Amino acid sequence: MVDHKTKIIWPQKSLPSDNSLSEISPYAFLSYEYFSVEKEKTLTDFINNAKPSSKQGKKNLLAWGDNKFFMQWLLKNGWEEQIALIYIDPPFFTRSEYHYKFKSHNTTASQADGVSWQDDVKQEQAFLDYWESLDEFLQFLYERLWLMHKLLAPTGSIFVHLDWHSSHYVKVMLDEIFGYENFRNELIWFYQGGALTGVKRHFPRKHDVILFYSKSDKYKFFPVRGEDISPQMIKRWGHYADEEGKITFGKIKKEKATFQRLYKRYLREHGHPPADDEVAFVLQPSLVRSVWTDIPEIRHSFRYRESVGYPTQKPEALLKRIIMATTEKNDLVADFFCGSGTTLAVAEKLGRRWIGCDASAVAINVTIKRLLTIDKSQSLNNKKTTYGKPCSPFFHYIQVRPSIQMKRARDSILSDAFIEQLRQNHIEIQTFPDFALLTFKNGEPHLLLPLTYESTHFFSKMNDNASITT
Repeated sequence: MVDHKTKIIWPQKSLPSDNSLSEISPYAFLSYEYFSVEKEKTLTDFINNAKPSSKQGKKNLLAWGDNKFFMQWLLKNGWEEQIALIYIDPPFFTRSEYHYKFKSHNTTASQADGVSWQDDVKQEQAFLDYWESLDEFLQFLYERLWLMHKLLAPTGSIFVHLDWHSSHYVKVMLDEIFGYENFRNELIWFYQGGALTGVKRHFPRKHDVILFYSKSDKYKFFPVRGEDISPQMIKRWGHYADEEGKITFGKIKKEKATFQRLYKRYLREHGHPPADDEVAFVLQPSLVRSVWTDIPEIRHSFRYRESVGYPTQKPEALLKRIIMATTEKNDLVADFFCGSGTTLAVAEKLGRRWIGCDASAVAINVTIKRLLTIDKSQSLNNKKTTYGKPCSPFFHYIQVRPSIQMKRARDSILSDAFIEQLRQNHIEIQTFPDFALLTFKNGEPHLLLPLTYESTHFFSKMNDNASITT
């Protein structure tokens, strides 16, 4: 028997200290933007909805910052064992740099009829997947997977998306953290495309590995079927089926072997022989197996509607399959390496709540844009139609860290008139070099506002005509 406590060892292997959660400030991540299409945002909405010690009800969260500290912050604020599904597409240990491609518009006035627009594709660094050593990479993932285990509900599951660079190491790491007995599948996602002519020393590498673990043996799972019935099944049984694909016992009597097998099963389950109009079986797509060949990769061309230009973007069909198999409506889905926002967008379309995080500002901006325009994106069920619904409200959190502080912004952001208006509404404000602390008249700390570049646009809009009610 395999010992489920088998571990992978590397120098300086360690977990966050036992005191790490107590050391995390409840204000380590602060909400500086509340997105909702239901109504125009006001300062009242911002203050009342940004309380950092709350789970925000059923609102969704998107955080910009280090996911390790964000997960510690979630645990500090009562999210332990709250997440039904975690999907992550972390760095693969490729030691590469990845770029986001986007369109800009250059103007030229050479034409007689005025200004014409020309599309110009540009790129910006999205993230680096570079490490000094494999040990550094493994330590990075180990600390984060340990935190994910704490956040995952007892009935929850985690899917870790990797490739040949590191999946064999991470598999042993997941055995240690989640338990060998809770390993469910090694899923193979095979995709076409890409040049093969330069491969001379090994077989072309055309698949990713997705490792599926559960938190316990009480995990949720709902078998998934493919979208189409195989031509072989239609040829063999289609002429027996009605419009709903149902095939009755009376229609298959001449199929002696199949009839006898299904007859005996029915007799065993019901205790009496089936009538001729009883359903023997239903003609339907086969169950999805552990090798997925039916989901194409994203082609990063602006001709492809689903592409947002992000280098590691995964297809919505891939996340739809995972989410449908392991969650129900209103369950909470998380992606702590959210990248282009595919997991969050699909969770939104399927009626799940979601949490996302990424350290890349490019990733966060792409995700926000994608969510705010989700109504114009493709439907999950029919790519020829649009989704047509606005995104549910969500909070955008930022990590408070010295690298993004703007001390000089204090005086320009928080005007005397603005501070006086707060006080007239029984809200006291104390200003410091890096942040402002807002408290209600009862003295309870209510909201800590970082004086960052990201918050300046909010305060600049609110200074002149803020409307505050308490």
